[in-house]
Amino acid sequence: MVLAFDVFNPVRPNAHVEMLIQRSGFMCSENSFSKVATQPTSPSSAATAKPRVERGLTTILFVAAVLLWGVGLTALFSEKIQWTTYLFLCIPIHWLFLVAAHDALHQSAHHNSKINRLVGWLSNGFFLLAFPMIKRAHLLHHAKEGSSEDIERFGYERGWTLPIRLMLGMWCFYAFLPKCTRRVQFQSFLVLAFAGLALAIRPYEVFWGWLVPMQVMSALTAICYIYLPHGPLASWVQKYIPVITGYHEDHHDAPAYPSHQIGDRKTRYALREIQAHSHNRQQSAIQKATYQPQIAAPQVAAH
Repeated sequence: MVLAFDVFNPVRPNAHVEMLIQRSGFMCSENSFSKVATQPTSPSSAATAKPRVERGLTTILFVAAVLLWGVGLTALFSEKIQWTTYLFLCIPIHWLFLVAAHDALHQSAHHNSKINRLVGWLSNGFFLLAFPMIKRAHLLHHAKEGSSEDIERFGYERGWTLPIRLMLGMWCFYAFLPKCTRRVQFQSFLVLAFAGLALAIRPYEVFWGWLVPMQVMSALTAICYIYLPHGPLASWVQKYIPVITGYHEDHHDAPAYPSHQIGDRKTRYALREIQAHSHNRQQSAIQKATYQPQIAAPQVAAH
């Protein structure tokens, strides 16, 4: 089994470190440590500075998305565009909602915690999710990925109900609600009650202008961001089209960075280089600790 320790999460294997090691022509295993562990790191690698976390752009994009959504709704209900056109235009707009909702979970939507929380409530509320509930569930996914405690396993756990779960999308997060506090449960009830009230007052506009596009994006999120990074095609997807998963591996390696930075190639590669350098140092420490020369115990002459 290849040892590849994640700098930011030591428990989780780091696929990018493995890739960098393999490209260099070396392999590091449990039984035989290769040159990677002992080769001196190049000055350029050692001097690579950790990219600065740039919060704030997500909030600007979210505000722009809300304004664009308002324009789209106005055009739809004034019959200036067809519903199919509106639904097509909603995909990039609601994707920005998703980006804001996700970045807010990691405190990276804005450097001001109050603004970050506001963005988190509004963006996640669009998907009918209370911000505290989805935040706890998603952070548990980061801590327990792949385990029975990972709530997001609904999107990749095998079974005949998998297609149904993927179509339900983010509704599946409500399975985590019983584990939340009564306050969070009440907040979730208020979110659903608000949606129900809005549907009762303006059923046509709310259903076609909000709920249907929301459900389409919710299903796409479950497929692209949950199923593909963990499903049977995970290795191929992460190697050739990682952008469709929001650079899932890179995000898990450095969750504090907002989506626009993880999507930046320069930032992403700088983080990988730092991780590879740290990995080499860890391997050297493991080698020294594991392969210390044994000193023979002094023999006492028999009298």
